[in-house]
Amino acid sequence: MKKRFIALALCVCTAFSMAACGKGKTDTKSSEGSIKLGEYKGYTVGESVTQVDSADVDEYINSILKMYSSTNDVKEGTTAEGDKVNVTYRATMNGESVENSAEGKTQTIALTSEGFAVDGFTNGLIGKNVGDTVEMDLQYPGDYTDSNLAGQPVHYSVTINSISVTSLPEFNDDFVSEHYSFAGYTTAADFTEFIKQEIYYIQVNNMIWDDILAAQTVESYPADELKSYVDRNKSQIESAITSYGYTMDAYYQALEKTEDEFNSELEDKCKEIVKEKMFVRAVAEKEGIKYSEDEATKYAAISGFTSVDDFKKQLEEYGEELEYSVLSYQVQNFICDSAKIVPDEETTAGETAAAESTTAADTAETTAEETTAETAAE
Repeated sequence: MKKRFIALALCVCTAFSMAACGKGKTDTKSSEGSIKLGEYKGYTVGESVTQVDSADVDEYINSILKMYSSTNDVKEGTTAEGDKVNVTYRATMNGESVENSAEGKTQTIALTSEGFAVDGFTNGLIGKNVGDTVEMDLQYPGDYTDSNLAGQPVHYSVTINSISVTSLPEFNDDFVSEHYSFAGYTTAADFTEFIKQEIYYIQVNNMIWDDILAAQTVESYPADELKSYVDRNKSQIESAITSYGYTMDAYYQALEKTEDEFNSELEDKCKEIVKEKMFVRAVAEKEGIKYSEDEATKYAAISGFTSVDDFKKQLEEYGEELEYSVLSYQVQNFICDSAKIVPDEETTAGETAAAESTTAADTAETTAEETTAETAAE
């Protein structure tokens, strides 16, 4: 899957097929490792992938608007599922206060199934008015963090203080000019066309990127870069695990893996990332693609940032450099532009069936340990 660092993640699942059309191969060797370039240009893609759905454009625009949303706490109204509400609650068990809530515990929660640790708590607040005090008799789950309370009955007295209401700005010329003139966009129409083009690139690349990477052969990995990724990601995982009060040994046990098995899998994940970076650098060198300030501003804009500097700071927080990230963006778009668009019926039936079976749900089905390792690695 194409791995772009875009704050507005847009998942577009379009059924189509492709077949590789061979291009020249070359070897790239340096102190940074060695990769043998395979095919990466001229992949054949069914024409349906080039069709950008207006609903996807609207979703992308809405994602951008959410970045500039404002939230106000409203002290009137009726709660609904999914709302964020501010509440003050007291919890008692056998008449005794628990959860350090004797004086009232105030927090903001989401009225969703995962909004609170005790089942029934959030459901009991749906359809109630701001200012209401709701009485609920519930039960702590058997695996509750406080073993003294686990599985025990509990009474909650909850007062709803306010509802958080989010407002989105209007997508118009003024909005675009205010936030994206740095990238040359001053009208909603022009920025919308830019979004359509980016969605097209995402759709094409989502289909061919994995196959392209599979066609490349790493002869040797850059040892220092690979070690840096492994060490950094292992440190991030350890930090996350210990912040929840667990040890890494307990984590390995929960995954039913030994430490060596976990480390091996993490290194494999990091190798995937490093391989992609080696490939991008090699293609850029071969095709004469160089970092472009203009492309940097476009990439920052489509990622939802209002300046290249802000984009750079965000990338650095993830341990990435602006120059490489923009170069990767340019290489991926270059490869998309080289794709051959043909009628869907000219692609093979097997590939079409495989494409049609790929959905957002399929993409999301990842084991817990894979998600942890890959998120850290990326």
